[in-house]
Amino acid sequence: MNIVISGASSQIGYFLLPVLQQRNCSLWLLGRVLHSSQDHQRWLSVDLDKKESRSRVADCLGREISAYTYIHLAPLWLLPALLADLKVVGALPQRLVALSSTSRLSKINSEVSRERDLANRLAQAEEMVEKFCSREKIPWTIFRPTLIYGCGRDENITFIKNFIRRFAFFPLAGPASGLRQPVHAEDLAGAIEKVLSLPVTYRKIYNLGGGETLTYRQMVARIFTGLGKKERLITLPSGLFRWLLQMICLFNNQLDISPAMVRRMNEHLCYDYEAAERDFNYQPRGFEG
Repeated sequence: MNIVISGASSQIGYFLLPVLQQRNCSLWLLGRVLHSSQDHQRWLSVDLDKKESRSRVADCLGREISAYTYIHLAPLWLLPALLADLKVVGALPQRLVALSSTSRLSKINSEVSRERDLANRLAQAEEMVEKFCSREKIPWTIFRPTLIYGCGRDENITFIKNFIRRFAFFPLAGPASGLRQPVHAEDLAGAIEKVLSLPVTYRKIYNLGGGETLTYRQMVARIFTGLGKKERLITLPSGLFRWLLQMICLFNNQLDISPAMVRRMNEHLCYDYEAAERDFNYQPRGFEG
């Protein structure tokens, strides 16, 4: 099987590549940065946000691969333009599996315009991919994972870990009772491998969470345990937490923290993955911290 993977250097790619190698797949990897070099893989250094890079990918695939499966781990909004370029040279995939995010659901009404824009971009990309693949008769599957973690390349769990390592405590806004389902990147890689040739998953979108539901407070406490550190949680009223955050951001505008992130500590961000359990026996692990 020929498989092309964009975003191959992502944390999901880190776990997915060995699985596909065990299946003796011929892998073509697309991305900006090559993190490792392995046998039976071809790496194309590309930025799919640029027209010239997409054209180079399309030309290369059109010349060298007659039939392939495409796995898109890069931002979903980059996919529609690439599919259009692939169509021009007659190099469309025979199967497509792509990654979206539950941010498409949780941030659509955010008070932060940047987060609303993200949700809208994901929603538009999902719609465009679905329509394009339906028109071109490409079997497609889209995954919407929740809070991904696994090898230190995420922006959430790793941020909490680094904060605890540096300061030996972690601040919480109010009870921090919002529910979470952290999902390990290896479980998502396994899900992708399972659905590649499974017709029941064609033309479907799946929400994929982790196998354990925790409050935000419980999740952070589990991270303390995983680091082998004594739990030190500082609870602040939400209003005071927001004010302190604003003061910190005044002196460090590089911090990617918003008031909406504070509010979400007390919001439930859980999604049913019963369809994935039914269709391809999705059985994610509990949170490892």
